[in-house]
Amino acid sequence: MNHQVSYPSCEYQAQVWDPVSQAYFNPDEHNIMGYTHPKCMEYFSPGQGQRMRDAIAQSPILQEFLVDFDFSDVTISGQIPTVWDAATYLDGIDIAGNLVISGDATLTVGAGVEVRFTETGKLIVRQGGTLNLHGALTGQCGKTWRGVDVLGTPTASQYPNPSSIPYYAQGRLLASGMHSRIENAEIGVWAGPDSDKGGGIVICEGTTFLNNIAAVRFSTYENKHLYLPGKKMPNLSKFEDCSFLTDDSYLHEAPFDAFLDLSGVRGIDIAGCKFVNTRVPEIVSDFVEFGYGIYSYNSGFKVRGLCQGPSCVTEPSRFEGLAYGIYASEIPSPNLPSVSKPYIVTQSVFNKCYVGLHNREASTATITYNQFLLGELPLDIGGLIDGQIGLALDNYVISLTVEENSFSGDPEAEWIQVGTHSNNLGSRNLVLRRNTYTSLTYNNVALGTNGSFNQNIPRGLLYECNANSSTAENDFTVNGVIRFAQGKQDDNNPQLYLAAGNTFAASANYH
Repeated sequence: MNHQVSYPSCEYQAQVWDPVSQAYFNPDEHNIMGYTHPKCMEYFSPGQGQRMRDAIAQSPILQEFLVDFDFSDVTISGQIPTVWDAATYLDGIDIAGNLVISGDATLTVGAGVEVRFTETGKLIVRQGGTLNLHGALTGQCGKTWRGVDVLGTPTASQYPNPSSIPYYAQGRLLASGMHSRIENAEIGVWAGPDSDKGGGIVICEGTTFLNNIAAVRFSTYENKHLYLPGKKMPNLSKFEDCSFLTDDSYLHEAPFDAFLDLSGVRGIDIAGCKFVNTRVPEIVSDFVEFGYGIYSYNSGFKVRGLCQGPSCVTEPSRFEGLAYGIYASEIPSPNLPSVSKPYIVTQSVFNKCYVGLHNREASTATITYNQFLLGELPLDIGGLIDGQIGLALDNYVISLTVEENSFSGDPEAEWIQVGTHSNNLGSRNLVLRRNTYTSLTYNNVALGTNGSFNQNIPRGLLYECNANSSTAENDFTVNGVIRFAQGKQDDNNPQLYLAAGNTFAASANYH
């Protein structure tokens, strides 16, 4: 094919007449030995594979490069814990096929041990089984693998039941330590890979998730009180001081998706974690290809800082180089949406994201003490975005707290920078209070219906005690309706309203 194959379509571009078949040459653009584009190479033909095996069988030098598997489709079972430590497996462990931890078993992968899987291999933790991970899980020979499935029982609680064996009805992944790492997987960890397997527990402390399409995914599950089954409880899964990273060593053909993908869960705790993407795809057609730090659908969670050291210095959670730092959404409802799964984001830093945090119809949110740093993007090219947004609030919201956040931009940036963008939030009383805005194009933008049209009953979006400075265009931009009376009602005279307490930038065209 003489390399005349286009990418990403992987189509042969030349027209060469084959006098033997009396037709135009129709090559296999995905054959590795066909001189195709390197990114279109997928496989050898059966004959090519056999010739290579024959050559290896006759060459001691080539045989030195063969992988000698330690296990093949192995199952860990029995109540006596299994430990793979560095003293025994100094060179790591190579597994052909799947590694399964049965419901009565515990496997500990020690610090310094690297467990390597084939491209179709995965690690499966069955209900009641436990994986203690202090080492690394990765693919063989610099290739990808499937990842870890942590299976659960949707009808059961995540709390241990002392009257049953095993104590847990759910599979568990307990990862900790600076050497714990999951990398190059399609889905690093999937708690509930099937709709009837939700409930797996994932607890990680100091773990690194590197270059996975999705680092951790949770399927729908509601935790229950052990003795009061009707009482809903927070999910026991949590992440503390973890690093979620994607860089230029990314191996997958599929684009990076998300670091945390939450669907139908409640109360996931995330403290002092880093969500950083430094990878720039070769071809970018949509800014979404830079992925999500946290993608939440019908879920409740808490992102917060982490107290570090004896003096308790707070290490913030960080989101950097992403399409969306956090994207939180719910199912649209003609009636009142559910308020049973609120989320909280506090003590976090959003930097170089196209959108720092997007609340799309998630009905209950608390967003406080965060820093939204605008003015840099993962890739500065035209056509991907009209503007960069710190906090986007979309569609109907029941309860919203947005307080004590800072939004800062770069006056030299060539694109529009918006602090908070509110769109059709409805007529409930919602307050943006005591936030600071510095060096942005537009500090606060409100579009559509964000308040009541009845001026006699002031209801809707209220801006209170916000500080604006060095604004390029407008401190407040309203195209639609917000609360008619901005300010607090006077206790002594209900007909009067006190000043809302916002300060304005002398540089702004409009306040």
